[in-house]
Amino acid sequence: MEKVKINILRGNISEIRYIAGLSSNTKGVDASENDKSNPSKEAAGIAYSLAKKQKCIVAITGAIDVISDGTRTFYIENGHPALSNITGTGCMCSSLVGSFNGAAPDSPLQATVAALLCMGIAGEIAYEKAGKLGNGNFRSAIIDAISNMNTNILLERSRFYEK
Repeated sequence: MEKVKINILRGNISEIRYIAGLSSNTKGVDASENDKSNPSKEAAGIAYSLAKKQKCIVAITGAIDVISDGTRTFYIENGHPALSNITGTGCMCSSLVGSFNGAAPDSPLQATVAALLCMGIAGEIAYEKAGKLGNGNFRSAIIDAISNMNTNILLERSRFYEK
């Protein structure tokens, strides 16, 4: 990170704790239960300080997503616990963050918030439609929900705030 300029850093709490130089109990790509104990309060402090230090956007995804640019911090309460049962949802988040920022390169904080809102809402819609059918159906329903996302759905279902 000293040699490469990162504009947006997205990870789960364990990954971001490690990057911030804090102790972490990560298990591969999954956040550990110890690291998830007080997600939004701890994550907000880590995201804020790491963003300020690295001069970038830091997005920590989990039960409550926390996004900071070192000045402003947003919290997203959309999503569904079943998202943590699907391999690759973190990669989907990163892909959406990259895509949204490519579409709005002058507004990285807002684009990152919008991308993670899209993923969280897609998880909710997917669970409503196919979650009880099993993980395979749920994964396909997430992709369907993302591909059918529009401004009205985002506005109607978004649960986020700034602190």
